[in-house]
Amino acid sequence: MIFVDGLPFSFNSSSSSSSSSKSQPSDLLVALMEHQVLVSATHSFKSIQERKVSASMDSKLITSSNSSRYVYLFQREYATVDPSLVHKTKIPRFLALNVVFGTDVKLRFLGKIFSCSIWEIIFHALLIAFTLFHFLHGKYVGTDEATTCVGVVIRNRKNGMTSVSHMDSPKIVDIGFSQMLALVVDHNLDADLDVHLVGAFEDVSPNHASGRSISQGKRDGYSIPLCRKIVETMQKRPEKFHVKTLCVLRHNTKYNSQGNALPIFNGLLVETSSGTLIPASFDKTSRCPDEIVRRLRVSSSYEDPSWQGKLLDTYDTKADRFIIAPCRICGFECAEASYLPIYELERDYGTKRLVQIVLSLQSLSDSEILASCSTSPLAEGPEFVDNERRLWNYLIKNPDWRTTFPMRQPRVFERTGDGGWKRAGFSSQGQGTYSTPLKSLQVMQHFEHVHPKDVFGKSEKMQGWKENEKVKWKSF
Repeated sequence: MIFVDGLPFSFNSSSSSSSSSKSQPSDLLVALMEHQVLVSATHSFKSIQERKVSASMDSKLITSSNSSRYVYLFQREYATVDPSLVHKTKIPRFLALNVVFGTDVKLRFLGKIFSCSIWEIIFHALLIAFTLFHFLHGKYVGTDEATTCVGVVIRNRKNGMTSVSHMDSPKIVDIGFSQMLALVVDHNLDADLDVHLVGAFEDVSPNHASGRSISQGKRDGYSIPLCRKIVETMQKRPEKFHVKTLCVLRHNTKYNSQGNALPIFNGLLVETSSGTLIPASFDKTSRCPDEIVRRLRVSSSYEDPSWQGKLLDTYDTKADRFIIAPCRICGFECAEASYLPIYELERDYGTKRLVQIVLSLQSLSDSEILASCSTSPLAEGPEFVDNERRLWNYLIKNPDWRTTFPMRQPRVFERTGDGGWKRAGFSSQGQGTYSTPLKSLQVMQHFEHVHPKDVFGKSEKMQGWKENEKVKWKSF
């Protein structure tokens, strides 16, 4: 159930239905968008300066990939973070507020009280020290590139457990919320949960201005159906959702000189120990680890039945590591029994098909890529086309995903001492830490449990090949 300003949210559907058409957001979403408390909260959020997260030090936020401790999420991913697992000292609230809102006001205030500039110097030095320690040892979760997507933050007020997701479709909302809440509520339905929604600019005018064509026949665009599904899901669930920020649709839309709608913010950063929310954008040096593979996994997850209706689980909060699970690509499951020659013909066909598709995409112009690959081509950032081309280049160079997911094992990245990420179980040769005999033994053990008819059908030739290969593998 949704709460606003500490009270259960309700609205009179009959009074608002006459002013709403089927093409407009549902009454619940309209009422929330017009609630004065949420309008005021959105204005406050939009007054916060957007943080530019990169591999270099920002003047107000240290976000170096080599020193900070933050978790970045791509489209359709989610992560739940337990701040109690992060070892850090408590910071006075007034100092934490200075990190977000600046120091000038409080410095002037202290200067008037003590009438001595030395106090300003001491205070400023202490503030810098606390701020450095706070950001070096705090835990942050962030995402961006959300044009018609929504960044969703759910935080348990009592224990600080925080889950963040990058939702891109109404089809993943129901199961997605269950995934996010699994660790956050811990079977306590009475827990008070703070919720922030950021993204999903108004990609279609509520009045559907004449002459505007909507791709794929979506009269409501992409943002409205997603936002509608999110608020309706929260309202019907038994948990207590206290909506704190609703920076979506018209509250997150601006217009350029050509009259094109653009998002004001397309990303966020949340400090999990305090729940502080900051508008943010990331560059490609800070979208890590394993950017290319994680982006490809988003696209391939649409074809993988095991991921249908789900968010992509990526981060293990207890171990503070990323686990990138294998998935299907172009209709073929990556690395499934990939060391068995019987699959060579099928795999080669899939590889050739994949390369042909990617080469045809690479031949498109920038404008054609935007029109073909984006739900909001006029609102994408300058890196969008380059990101797509980098993905396709990777697939051209690595069309066989045996090299990406050897033995169909996940790619694991662990936090290093300086806050960066390092591939676990990965050698310089790119074959992992397993020796060749051990890897062959694992393949043999996998093969031992496969019945000949399950893999080869009734071919006696293939069954004979299997027995020969077993003998060779057992020699290791």
